[in-house]
Amino acid sequence: MTVSWEQLAGLLSREYGLQVFSIHHLAPVYRVKTPAGPLCLKFTDKKENHLAFMCLAMARLNKQGFTKSPTVLATRNGKLYTRFQNHWCFLTNWAGDTPCDFRRPSHLDAATATLAEFHQYAQGLEVPVSVRRRPYWLRWPQVIARRIRDLEAYKQQVVTGFIPGLPGDFLHLLAEQINAAKKSLAILEKSRYNHLALQACNTKTFIHRDVAARNFVLNYAGQAGLIDFDYCRWDLPLIDLTRLLDRTLRRHRWSLGLAQHILSVYDAVNPLNPAEYPVLLAFLQFPQKFWRLCQRYFANPQPLAPGVFIRSIRDLTRDLPARTRFLHNLATEYCWGFVNQFNFPTLPVSPATTSVPARLGIPYQLSLYHQTYQEILTKDCFSSSPKLKD
Repeated sequence: MTVSWEQLAGLLSREYGLQVFSIHHLAPVYRVKTPAGPLCLKFTDKKENHLAFMCLAMARLNKQGFTKSPTVLATRNGKLYTRFQNHWCFLTNWAGDTPCDFRRPSHLDAATATLAEFHQYAQGLEVPVSVRRRPYWLRWPQVIARRIRDLEAYKQQVVTGFIPGLPGDFLHLLAEQINAAKKSLAILEKSRYNHLALQACNTKTFIHRDVAARNFVLNYAGQAGLIDFDYCRWDLPLIDLTRLLDRTLRRHRWSLGLAQHILSVYDAVNPLNPAEYPVLLAFLQFPQKFWRLCQRYFANPQPLAPGVFIRSIRDLTRDLPARTRFLHNLATEYCWGFVNQFNFPTLPVSPATTSVPARLGIPYQLSLYHQTYQEILTKDCFSSSPKLKD
């Protein structure tokens, strides 16, 4: 889209009654200097119902008092967006100029705290029927089951057809990832997912869905603002937390210590209840990156180039041992009661974990066991562990 300074100034004067001092194109947005301060003008190719949902979500956060997301400015006619040269656009305040870098601990902590605070406010979103978007609160078992079928279909393509260039052990890798996806579904179905999903449905919870470092900006005080709500939708907050953990831990060899730190920062702002940890484990267990790569290679009308696909698969394969150890340790540390209650034979077990682990993690103190799973626990079960506080 090509547009001149004069055209944009005319748009802002006509639709918003604003005088414009300067406009800078900082892709994908425009930074507009006005007497009211710097503003952000964004154009989008989203359909109107998608754009309306996104703007209503930001407006809901503004109304609830959340101060770390953009404030949507209404037009003179009271609309949250407007039309210009066959494109939709909307205007917000300028959130900040310092990009977040998750490699810096202070930045990651600030972003995690803001995400947790966002989840406390991201509720009660009602929209007109005309902009209705499909909610995902209760859909995840069906979504994961469908993606398992996708992977099985890709396996059949490899078995029955000649696909040059694939690594010799690709079929074995594919079978492993199908098993990992099935573990994810099994954990989700045994967890209290349905209970949590119904709670989210009742409270009309929505999420950001793209919690990458590029979508957090820092202010002068080092607090993180959350921007770019293009992919927001009704869903469980755990989906955002899963993606934050997944994207961050890939760069840190799936460090359990870093995961614990992120969870502790999040929990200090928006406490997680014990029932949420097995659901988080289920989402992290699903081989999302592998499924996405296969989807783009086997099912996309414009598939990945074979060389790109093979390099990506090799990178992922090198990452698998560390990821597998992390999932095992996460289950041991945070979901020990859940895993043992349902006796999951599909989760990896090592001789070191045949007894109760020395550290059960915050969510599995004895009192919480009783409240959440109604398990009968005896002192003998914990005789080899340090004394735990109720």
